[in-house]
Amino acid sequence: MVVQQKLNDLKGRPHEDKKAVASGIAIVVVIVLIIGWGFLFLRNLRNTELPSLENTAIPTDQFNMNLIRNNERDQAIYDPEQDIRNLRDAAAESDASYGATGASSVQGGEDDFTNSGGF
Repeated sequence: MVVQQKLNDLKGRPHEDKKAVASGIAIVVVIVLIIGWGFLFLRNLRNTELPSLENTAIPTDQFNMNLIRNNERDQAIYDPEQDIRNLRDAAAESDASYGATGASSVQGGEDDFTNSGGF
């Protein structure tokens, strides 16, 4: 009955007052809905079990700490300067062996480039 009386009082008031009351009611309804949703969401979240990692597609060596330690130790031993020296020495050996075989393959001191004819 009190609500009916308040609505009758609003009918005679200006449009701005009606908008203010409607806005207030809408804000209260939205706040109640958000609080109710939050309560239900948090209760559902608390009751939900987390999936276990057993029997899943995760590789078994992913969490192998010994493998990780061995890789770290191997990286600590790695010497990039020595690797560069090894590459340089291998390149020098291949150049030396190419020079020895390449010179013997040329016949009479002439090669294909000098006999290309009149350029």
